[in-house]
Amino acid sequence: MIQQVPKPENACATASYPELRWREIFCAKPPNNPLLPARGMRGATVGDGTDFTAVVTGHVSFAEGEFQDVTGVKSEYVLKRKHHIANVYSLQLNTQFFSTVSCANLGSPDPQNCVGWEQFAYDTGPPVGLFIEYWLADFGPGGTKCPSGWHKLFAKTQNEVDCWINSALIPTPVVPITSLEKLRLLGAAAYASKSQDFAELIDGYSSIYYVAGQNWFPDLDTQWQTAEFNIFGDCCGDQATFNAGSTIDVRTEVDSGATKAPTCGSQGFTAESNNLFLTKTPVKWPQAQYPSIIFTETNNTKRAKASCATEGS
Repeated sequence: MIQQVPKPENACATASYPELRWREIFCAKPPNNPLLPARGMRGATVGDGTDFTAVVTGHVSFAEGEFQDVTGVKSEYVLKRKHHIANVYSLQLNTQFFSTVSCANLGSPDPQNCVGWEQFAYDTGPPVGLFIEYWLADFGPGGTKCPSGWHKLFAKTQNEVDCWINSALIPTPVVPITSLEKLRLLGAAAYASKSQDFAELIDGYSSIYYVAGQNWFPDLDTQWQTAEFNIFGDCCGDQATFNAGSTIDVRTEVDSGATKAPTCGSQGFTAESNNLFLTKTPVKWPQAQYPSIIFTETNNTKRAKASCATEGS
């Protein structure tokens, strides 16, 4: 399998079935606009402000998100400057906010309150592609400078400076919203023999895209305990708006070295959203390779009490 073939260092690469080799391609510049962290309660988003997450007692080395089933999805848009822009969305696989040595190592004046956050993302808003976004949240009080090369975001209500930086981007095709079931997004920390964090996008059974990260959080493998995967707006707190009658079953797999199922957390870490709400989840699903959670989100008019299913490996 291609996953067992060593990946190139500091590179963007792709592979196509049935070839068992990686082809390095030129990396591109990542988006200039950030995928924002949530501040306080989110608005009317997935689960009316929350999301289901996979929580482990150990530490996640890698996680993968996919859509177990998609029904009724015909269109999707984001609203930008009063215009509906179709087929623009992001798939995000997010860690929780976590303590990291990088806060002190990168010069935070308040390392005790500074936290890290990492997002593995596929984004169809231009430029289209796969990349990793790193955040140093609450890096310091207003007026604090971010590390060299990092972008600054000032949260006025908290009087705190957040800093963010992106990895390189590997260009990918735009996958239409009607083909969500073809997509799988994987994010991995640097661990064991892996010297870098990385992200992968799998498009059906034929193509896979890989981008190496900069490993800005070398302790991610000992801090990552919660994984959030979903489909959201493409940046800047935007919302992905689906047509009425859309229902999506979401699976989040995690590898923490354990075989028991993760627990279902109820929280969300990103400011981007969609117009679906959590509902009752069917109990039986095909078993996955790794322990996982499965949940259903919809904008059907009939609502049911939200539930989340779990399974071991």
